[in-house]
Amino acid sequence: MTEQQIPEGFEKLLSESPFNNLVGPYYTKLIGNRISIGLRLGKQHCNRSGRLHGAMVCALFDSTMGNNIGLDVARTKDIDQSMYNRSPATAPMATVSLTTNFLGSAKLGDWVEATADVRRPGKSLAFVDAELRRDGDVIANASGVFRVFAQAVDATG
Repeated sequence: MTEQQIPEGFEKLLSESPFNNLVGPYYTKLIGNRISIGLRLGKQHCNRSGRLHGAMVCALFDSTMGNNIGLDVARTKDIDQSMYNRSPATAPMATVSLTTNFLGSAKLGDWVEATADVRRPGKSLAFVDAELRRDGDVIANASGVFRVFAQAVDATG
């Protein structure tokens, strides 16, 4: 895959997550005060029909939601947000609930992009909504609840 196939403004996510590195490559872009995560669909992201696999949709939502919660934690802890794409997680967290609705489809070679909105960040739980789009059309949406653990780390680890 060449960088020309990635939309302008997106950078490869330099993740310390072995799982994200396995299922990616993910690309990120800071849009306003939110992180958008995109993915060019390869064979490894599709089911045997050549369509985006539902498990990949959930993985993309989980990562997008978690990264946006982390960005909110960085803001509250006064951590340098410009390093959002190159730093370890700003707060350890775990997914409590992830509800996904499949509304459309994408195929091999398509670019899909997930965005998230942290509805209610709390001291220990964060509530998040997300959308996945292909060519501007919403093909899935999700809501999630994440457990954010008390200790946040700084951007240097």
